[in-house]
Amino acid sequence: MADLESLHRISLELVRETSLEAVLERTASVARRLTGARHSVAALLDEKGDLDRFVYSFSDPDDAEKYSIPGLWWNLIERLCAENVPIVTADMKQDPRFAGLRGVSTQLDCVLGVPLLAEGKPVGTVILAEKTGGGEFLREERRGIEILASFASVAITNSRAWSRITENERELSQRNQELAIFNDVAIAANTTLELEGILATTLDRMMLHYQALSGQIFLVEEETGDVRMAMQRGDLKAFYWEKDAFTLGVGLVGRASASKNLTVVIDPAAEPGFADEAFRADGLRMMIGIPLNSKGRVLGVMILSLQELMDFTERQKALLEAVGLSVGTAVENGLLHRKSQRLAVMEERERIGMDLHDGIIQSIYAVGLSLEEGLMETAATNPEARSKLERAIAGLNAVIRDIREYITDLRPKRFIFDNLAVGLDMLIREFCVNTPISAEAELSEEAGRWLAPSAADALFHIAQEALANVARHAHATRLRVSLAQVGDRVVLEVADNGHGFEPSQKLTVETHGLANMEERARAVNGTMNIASVLGKGTTVQVAIPRIRPQTGNLAGREPRGLRLDRKM
Repeated sequence: MADLESLHRISLELVRETSLEAVLERTASVARRLTGARHSVAALLDEKGDLDRFVYSFSDPDDAEKYSIPGLWWNLIERLCAENVPIVTADMKQDPRFAGLRGVSTQLDCVLGVPLLAEGKPVGTVILAEKTGGGEFLREERRGIEILASFASVAITNSRAWSRITENERELSQRNQELAIFNDVAIAANTTLELEGILATTLDRMMLHYQALSGQIFLVEEETGDVRMAMQRGDLKAFYWEKDAFTLGVGLVGRASASKNLTVVIDPAAEPGFADEAFRADGLRMMIGIPLNSKGRVLGVMILSLQELMDFTERQKALLEAVGLSVGTAVENGLLHRKSQRLAVMEERERIGMDLHDGIIQSIYAVGLSLEEGLMETAATNPEARSKLERAIAGLNAVIRDIREYITDLRPKRFIFDNLAVGLDMLIREFCVNTPISAEAELSEEAGRWLAPSAADALFHIAQEALANVARHAHATRLRVSLAQVGDRVVLEVADNGHGFEPSQKLTVETHGLANMEERARAVNGTMNIASVLGKGTTVQVAIPRIRPQTGNLAGREPRGLRLDRKM
């Protein structure tokens, strides 16, 4: 047996271990070397007193192959743990304390078992069997193993305490990260009302925390109730979404919207709406759908795509739901801010129109009256002055007409018709009355029935803006307007044969109305394309997704429409 100094040094090294597995392995190995035993086992009980794990140590590799079978030792370990006192026996087969045991007890002679105690409670046991060269375990060997066992018990207690501290630190760190996410989302929601900024900050932060390969945010369309993609982030090998809009209850996006609860999908490639091969190419294995709730209704869904599977605790689920609620509230505020901005623009345009009409036009009109008075006084005596005054009065009248046209633009007509084709027909007729431009139109009433009210209103105002641009800037002689259903979209087209412009000039001050038209199209999930060639004219084309027809059943019916060919 080793001397006390060596045993003390070995025991101190044992206490420094922080891994339970390492403590057991070192205990079994050191105990076997101290006593010269051929076999040793260190067993550990869990905090409930049930057998947790055990490790072996054998002096002969052949013994390891023969005896390292858990079932051979199980009953012996349980019996020694139950005794909770040191046990020494010269022959297990003859010892009545081990009668009826199966396994190694039928093969072993001398055995030494010492419990591992922490504050008087058993935490495990050390078992030594079969001394090399034969013989029994001596008293001093038993005493040395008892000292080793006491240090092993301390090491087990320390290791468990260290594990709890490490786990608490890990959990605290995770909670701090989760709180940081929620704080970032709350800051983004409270420091800006710009919807794009809120969505981008939230999506980037969530992707970083969960190491998501990609992320999307879908928003609910007010008119149709569909959930359409509003933002996409991530480094993808391929775009794996086959479509960018889902109906309520369909697919991960639709289900998360309908249930208003966190939705998790394993093997998302089987979900409807995904390109299977493209999705698997990125190795994505899991998708999370986080509903964006506000005041009991879902405004959208955030999707995170992960390459690793993960289990969500109740606390993590609560965090994701809280983030969804915070972002949902921010989305609602952002949408309200957009509406308030548009309302403010309309009110400002109304105010400017009133100021122009009640102030500037009246002032110009007063100047015109003064000129007319001077014209009457000089008409007979000074023909040259009369001519100049007449030209000045004509110029003032032209200015008044221009200002009135701008007032008309500032106060756009409201769409109050049952069908878009009827409203467009009215616009074109007024255009023909007030301009020398020939107009031709082909307007499908059936196409108008496939539009939501907001989409019809947007197309009406886009057409109004396009006609105003033609009248003011195009220098055209002919104009063509069409409204038709093309596939799953309703298409409005306004084409003129005017001067045209360079594409780089599209958003200059002179043509700022084009930017307003594009914004109106985007607001109803439409697209606008502008083609212009210098000297050959400009074509504005707007396409908006159709919905169910507003009235009647279109199946089997021939398309009807309004045709207008007006020459001035």
